Amino acid sequence: MNTLPEHSAVSRELMDLVLAPYLPPCRYMKQAFARVPDTASANSSLVLHADFVIPSSCYINSTGHFNAVESNICVNQLAYLLFAWSLRGAKDHPFSAEVGPFDMETFREKQLPNMWILSLQTSFRRAINPHGFQGTIEWTHATRTRTKLLLLEMSFRFSDGERGQAEGQVKFGIN
Repeated sequence: MNTLPEHSAVSRELMDLVLAPYLPPCRYMKQAFARVPDTASANSSLVLHADFVIPSSCYINSTGHFNAVESNICVNQLAYLLFAWSLRGAKDHPFSAEVGPFDMETFREKQLPNMWILSLQTSFRRAINPHGFQGTIEWTHATRTRTKLLLLEMSFRFSDGERGQAEGQVKFGIN
């Protein structure tokens, strides 16, 4: 993946922390880069780019292409990492005001039992080679409900740099 000047590599330490709950064969994300946000702009997005490799499916014989189940796993990995990275790399971003007091210890406690996908929509435009592709996720909206549930809306895209492409939207809830 080519990094742009406004992107910074996400540390291996943070990636390992975020991917720790996944079984080793399902740790598909190999490296990631976050866009350093412009904290002066309320319209500045938080964006994460990552490289993925799926050597073999964790649940089925090989389909020969990136599929919906693997997409869901990759979206989770992207979202978890973007959220964790934002706690360190975007503390002054407007999204932080919606997230509220949250630190890495709280993230680790909530990652599996209190963070979940509320809705997920994916459109597969062309088959993606699972043996090497890129994913991007961008926070588009963050709000809190009256019951204090944090809602994060994000858009994502996957591409293998050739012809393969998929994109969609996801809404996460964090309690």
